[in-house]
Amino acid sequence: MKICVVDVARVFAQSKPADEARKHLTEVQGTLKAGLDEVVELYKDNVASPEAQNAIAQARNLLQQQMNVEQQAADAVVRNLLVEVTEEWRKEHDDVDMIVARQQLVFCKPELDITGELIEKINEKTPKFPDLPKVSINKNK
Repeated sequence: MKICVVDVARVFAQSKPADEARKHLTEVQGTLKAGLDEVVELYKDNVASPEAQNAIAQARNLLQQQMNVEQQAADAVVRNLLVEVTEEWRKEHDDVDMIVARQQLVFCKPELDITGELIEKINEKTPKFPDLPKVSINKNK
Protein backbone atom coordinates (compact mmCIF):
# COMPACT_ATOMS: atom_id res chain seq x y z
CA MET A 1 0.00 0.00 0.00
CA LYS A 2 1.39 3.41 -0.96
CA ILE A 3 0.34 6.42 1.06
CA CYS A 4 1.27 10.02 0.24
CA VAL A 5 0.81 13.14 2.31
CA VAL A 6 -0.06 16.76 1.64
CA ASP A 7 0.65 19.64 3.98
CA VAL A 8 -2.66 21.50 3.77
CA ALA A 9 -1.41 24.40 5.88
CA ARG A 10 1.49 24.89 3.46
CA VAL A 11 -0.91 24.94 0.51
CA PHE A 12 -2.95 27.62 2.29
CA ALA A 13 0.21 29.58 3.09
CA GLN A 14 2.07 29.32 -0.22
CA SER A 15 -0.31 28.81 -3.13
CA LYS A 16 -1.49 31.47 -5.55
CA PRO A 17 -5.19 30.71 -4.94
CA ALA A 18 -4.64 31.22 -1.20
CA ASP A 19 -2.91 34.54 -1.97
CA GLU A 20 -5.92 35.49 -4.09
CA ALA A 21 -8.20 34.54 -1.20
CA ARG A 22 -6.27 36.84 1.12
CA LYS A 23 -6.53 39.69 -1.42
CA HIS A 24 -10.26 39.04 -1.81
CA LEU A 25 -10.75 39.09 1.97
CA THR A 26 -8.86 42.38 2.21
CA GLU A 27 -11.36 43.84 -0.27
CA VAL A 28 -14.25 42.36 1.71
CA GLN A 29 -12.86 43.84 4.89
CA GLY A 30 -12.63 47.26 3.22
CA THR A 31 -16.25 47.03 2.09
CA LEU A 32 -17.43 46.04 5.55
CA LYS A 33 -15.34 48.74 7.23
CA ALA A 34 -16.88 51.32 4.92
CA GLY A 35 -20.30 50.13 6.10
CA LEU A 36 -19.30 50.49 9.74
CA ASP A 37 -17.85 53.93 9.03
CA GLU A 38 -21.20 54.90 7.52
CA VAL A 39 -23.01 53.86 10.70
CA VAL A 40 -20.57 55.82 12.86
CA GLU A 41 -21.02 58.84 10.58
CA LEU A 42 -24.80 58.52 10.92
CA TYR A 43 -24.50 58.87 14.70
CA LYS A 44 -21.61 61.36 14.77
CA ASP A 45 -23.69 64.10 16.40
CA ASN A 46 -24.62 61.97 19.41
CA VAL A 47 -22.10 59.13 19.35
CA ALA A 48 -22.03 58.93 23.15
CA SER A 49 -25.75 58.24 23.45
CA PRO A 50 -26.87 54.74 24.42
CA GLU A 51 -28.87 54.50 21.17
CA ALA A 52 -25.80 55.33 19.08
CA GLN A 53 -23.55 52.99 21.04
CA ASN A 54 -26.08 50.19 20.65
CA ALA A 55 -26.49 50.78 16.89
CA ILE A 56 -22.73 50.89 16.34
CA ALA A 57 -22.20 47.73 18.41
CA GLN A 58 -24.94 45.91 16.49
CA ALA A 59 -23.47 47.01 13.16
CA ARG A 60 -19.99 45.93 14.25
CA ASN A 61 -21.29 42.49 15.31
CA LEU A 62 -23.28 42.01 12.13
CA LEU A 63 -20.36 43.01 9.92
CA GLN A 64 -18.00 40.73 11.87
CA GLN A 65 -20.42 37.85 11.34
CA GLN A 66 -20.42 38.63 7.62
CA MET A 67 -16.62 38.69 7.61
CA ASN A 68 -16.62 35.23 9.18
CA VAL A 69 -18.98 33.99 6.45
CA GLU A 70 -16.74 35.51 3.78
CA GLN A 71 -13.64 33.90 5.35
CA GLN A 72 -15.30 30.49 5.34
CA ALA A 73 -16.38 30.94 1.72
CA ALA A 74 -12.88 31.94 0.59
CA ASP A 75 -11.35 29.01 2.47
CA ALA A 76 -13.87 26.68 0.82
CA VAL A 77 -12.84 27.90 -2.64
CA VAL A 78 -9.19 27.10 -1.93
CA ARG A 79 -10.06 23.80 -0.24
CA ASN A 80 -12.20 22.73 -3.20
CA LEU A 81 -9.38 23.55 -5.62
CA LEU A 82 -7.02 21.49 -3.46
CA VAL A 83 -9.42 18.55 -3.59
CA GLU A 84 -9.68 18.96 -7.37
CA VAL A 85 -5.92 19.00 -7.98
CA THR A 86 -5.37 16.17 -5.51
CA GLU A 87 -7.84 14.04 -7.45
CA GLU A 88 -6.14 14.96 -10.73
CA TRP A 89 -2.76 14.03 -9.24
CA ARG A 90 -4.13 10.74 -7.89
CA LYS A 91 -5.45 9.76 -11.33
CA GLU A 92 -1.95 10.29 -12.73
CA HIS A 93 -0.43 8.11 -9.97
CA ASP A 94 -2.61 5.01 -9.79
CA ASP A 95 -0.07 3.23 -7.58
CA VAL A 96 -1.08 5.52 -4.69
CA ASP A 97 -3.73 4.03 -2.44
CA MET A 98 -4.24 6.90 -0.04
CA ILE A 99 -3.44 10.58 0.42
CA VAL A 100 -3.64 12.01 3.94
CA ALA A 101 -3.15 15.43 5.47
CA ARG A 102 0.35 15.94 6.89
CA GLN A 103 -1.20 17.54 9.96
CA GLN A 104 -2.52 14.11 10.98
CA LEU A 105 0.92 12.48 11.06
CA VAL A 106 3.78 12.39 13.48
CA PHE A 107 6.30 11.22 10.88
CA CYS A 108 6.47 10.90 7.13
CA LYS A 109 9.34 10.15 4.79
CA PRO A 110 10.00 13.30 2.74
CA GLU A 111 9.66 11.44 -0.56
CA LEU A 112 6.00 10.67 0.27
CA ASP A 113 5.12 14.37 0.63
CA ILE A 114 3.41 15.58 -2.55
CA THR A 115 2.68 19.10 -1.31
CA GLY A 116 5.05 20.80 -3.75
CA GLU A 117 3.51 19.00 -6.72
CA LEU A 118 0.01 19.94 -5.60
CA ILE A 119 1.01 23.58 -5.11
CA GLU A 120 2.31 23.61 -8.69
CA LYS A 121 -1.01 22.19 -9.92
CA ILE A 122 -3.21 24.47 -7.81
CA ASN A 123 -1.20 27.50 -8.95
CA GLU A 124 -2.45 26.79 -12.48
CA LYS A 125 -6.06 27.19 -11.33
CA THR A 126 -8.01 30.44 -11.17
CA PRO A 127 -10.15 30.66 -8.05
CA LYS A 128 -13.63 32.15 -8.29
CA PHE A 129 -14.69 33.89 -5.11
CA PRO A 130 -18.17 35.19 -4.29
CA ASP A 131 -18.95 38.78 -5.22
CA LEU A 132 -18.06 41.39 -2.64
CA PRO A 133 -20.85 41.89 -0.12
CA LYS A 134 -23.14 44.85 -0.43
CA VAL A 135 -23.60 46.84 2.75
CA SER A 136 -26.86 48.71 3.12
CA ILE A 137 -27.44 51.00 6.07
CA ASN A 138 -30.97 51.78 7.24
CA LYS A 139 -30.71 55.51 7.91
CA ASN A 140 -34.00 55.71 9.83
CA LYS A 141 -32.56 56.00 13.31
